[in-house]
Amino acid sequence: MADKQAIWSLMRSSRSDAVVVVVTFLLVVFVDLTTGIVVGFAMGGVVFIRRMSDAVEVVEAPAQGDDPVDGMLVYRLSGPYFFGAAAQLGAVLDAIADHPRLLVVDFAQVPFIDSTGARSFALLAKKTARRGGRLCLTATRPEVRRALHLAGVDAPDVQFWPDIASVPRVAP
Repeated sequence: MADKQAIWSLMRSSRSDAVVVVVTFLLVVFVDLTTGIVVGFAMGGVVFIRRMSDAVEVVEAPAQGDDPVDGMLVYRLSGPYFFGAAAQLGAVLDAIADHPRLLVVDFAQVPFIDSTGARSFALLAKKTARRGGRLCLTATRPEVRRALHLAGVDAPDVQFWPDIASVPRVAP
């Protein structure tokens, strides 16, 4: 059980938390315990997915090195890249792939990618290659790279490099 102070603290923390608490409480009191728990759990899951999706960022970074290639774009991803974020960021990455000759995406701050996120990079790689460009992914963690490989993100459409500075500055 929770005391009054804990419940009021939850009610003040955020609007979404308050809605979950109130709906769960009302369902438990006026319907039954099982319904309240199931609906509260589902609503809590939706709130969690929304917050995790909002934590993902795509930021354009300056090209490193002495001689950046004309048409080179460098982007840094941060946060877990999963189905909730893939929908939001897919359109951004798709628009980015329209122009560059060399697209570098830094994964140093990506702790996790699921199959939906990996699939969006497989499509990005194909699109970049069709337009005559090259996609380089840098600083991918082993578990992230494994998920990307399982989705078909591999040579010749994609090159993996340990960091941005390692990417050859040669246009495709």
